[in-house]
Amino acid sequence: MKNNMNLPLILFLLFTMPLSLYAKISILKTKLSQEMIRYIDAEGKFTYYQKKDGSLYLSSNYDVKKILEGNPNTFYQIIEGDDFIVIQENKNYFNHLSLNKNSALSISKIGSKTITKIGEGSHPKLHLKDRWLSYFDYNERKIKFHLRDFPEKNFSIKVKNNYPNFSPIVEMLNEQTILYTDYNDVGESLIYLFDKVTKEFKNIYNSKAIGRKLEFCLTEKDLIVGEFDFHGNHGGSLISSIPNTGLYRLIKPKSLYSSKLSDIGHMDCLNQSKIYFLKTTKQVKKLNYKESDLFSLEISSKKIKQITKFGDIYNYFKMSNQIYIPRLEQYYVLGAKSDFSDDSLKKEDKEKGDNDASP
Repeated sequence: MKNNMNLPLILFLLFTMPLSLYAKISILKTKLSQEMIRYIDAEGKFTYYQKKDGSLYLSSNYDVKKILEGNPNTFYQIIEGDDFIVIQENKNYFNHLSLNKNSALSISKIGSKTITKIGEGSHPKLHLKDRWLSYFDYNERKIKFHLRDFPEKNFSIKVKNNYPNFSPIVEMLNEQTILYTDYNDVGESLIYLFDKVTKEFKNIYNSKAIGRKLEFCLTEKDLIVGEFDFHGNHGGSLISSIPNTGLYRLIKPKSLYSSKLSDIGHMDCLNQSKIYFLKTTKQVKKLNYKESDLFSLEISSKKIKQITKFGDIYNYFKMSNQIYIPRLEQYYVLGAKSDFSDDSLKKEDKEKGDNDASP
């Protein structure tokens, strides 16, 4: 799913390593082919899946409905909020691979077959109990904000940098105050605070050096900031916290974690007490080789815990407050439920061959 990623999007060809776990994670089980699945809620009541013809379906309570028509080159991503989802529809995914292109965006209440078109963009995220949606328009280089019930109040922020593969991390503290990442003219990564009423921009955090990637996530008490080195040449990795009082620039960040290695990062404040991120455990710079696993970091005690010990975990995503870890065409689940094999697909639908994997 940082922005939330979906099951098929992040299947990678990974190195084969022996199974060894430091935390209780379990293998995801579903009746439906996992390559088809785009979203499952925590109870398994609603499943969104894609067929080979590129259409998107909703399965619930032994009822299957087509909600979007596509073509064989279409790929869907679903990003969840509290009660709504955003559907990102890339109609040329399989014949025009690109990390920096816009896709059609729609919004829907979870479990509803009613879809509302929003616009064109990427990296959508829902905010403030799903009242607001943000997304990045690669063509206009703008972060666009859409108010779900009152679109006449929509607004946008133009980012300063022109890096083609850049996409900002965005959070709305309230309807007036926005935090987002950007780069300045000399290549330093930073976090801006934007006041929608006064139109004022404040730089509240600068990276320690040029060439570092900034990430952040929020808890009720803290702004958690991560600095991660792209290539291992600019000081390793650092995670800090700043009290979430609005006076970010006036308070010295508290160091929670540091490493001389260049971690992947991909931080997520899944709950109020822990941060999850991808930590590099071994790195050979000359070979551009690194081993990485999922770790958790307790904010109060700074205690770090290794979740996996595969050495080849380079991505993970959150869905329905659970963490999904892709590896060798399987998914490991860190959460309360991993067995969704009692799927609600109609028997006659399965007999028609709908269980074939999408291309």
